[in-house]
Amino acid sequence: MCTDNGVSESNRHDRIRLKGAIFDLDGTILDSMSMWRTLLEDALLRKGISPEPFMSLNVWAKNEEFKEAYLSERYGFSSGLKELSAEFPDRISSFYKEKAMPKPGAVEFLSYLKQSGVKIALATATPLKYMESALDRLDIKRYFDVILTTRDVGKGKSSPDVYDVSRERLGVDKDEAVIFEDANYAINTAKKNGYTVIAIDDYWQFRKRQENMSLADRFIYNWSEVYAFIEPAQ
Repeated sequence: MCTDNGVSESNRHDRIRLKGAIFDLDGTILDSMSMWRTLLEDALLRKGISPEPFMSLNVWAKNEEFKEAYLSERYGFSSGLKELSAEFPDRISSFYKEKAMPKPGAVEFLSYLKQSGVKIALATATPLKYMESALDRLDIKRYFDVILTTRDVGKGKSSPDVYDVSRERLGVDKDEAVIFEDANYAINTAKKNGYTVIAIDDYWQFRKRQENMSLADRFIYNWSEVYAFIEPAQ
């Protein structure tokens, strides 16, 4: 049986205890994936070209070589991605400084964990030079005991390094830590490496929603649901 917010009755009684929480940023705490996933479309539109629907969903996860060939063959850019991406840094920087907002309930949950004595890490692929302005503007940096990027550890989230180093810096064991993620590949990495994972729904992961539900220890559509099964360890 499920409650109105989608949490099953069994989940209410099968609580997950934690001393450390490791959060992704984009799509998990911040409602920001629309910016990342529409960078290419917006760049084309500014050049007077109408991209096909859902272009980013079909292209974003591909490697650079694929993107270069795709943009050259379909839209005639001889320099492909390089030509379009020249303005990306300014747009990304402006977004975090001015527009990025937290998902409903995310800040409240961070505050709850902090007040409960849980140690909190931010483990993200977004460079600090971009995200720090949003953390400061939204006044949420204070909740994190550790802030770590994949660039800091030299490996992306296809590797568990950013989670392992975050956990070690928090000073908690693996069975005392919970990872909060939205991205399918990152959830997969964390689960394969023995972590407890709470998957947060995000529109841009809709193609992987069912798989994320199966992979993660819990799946939530919004942050209000998480209190039903999270228990800070004393």
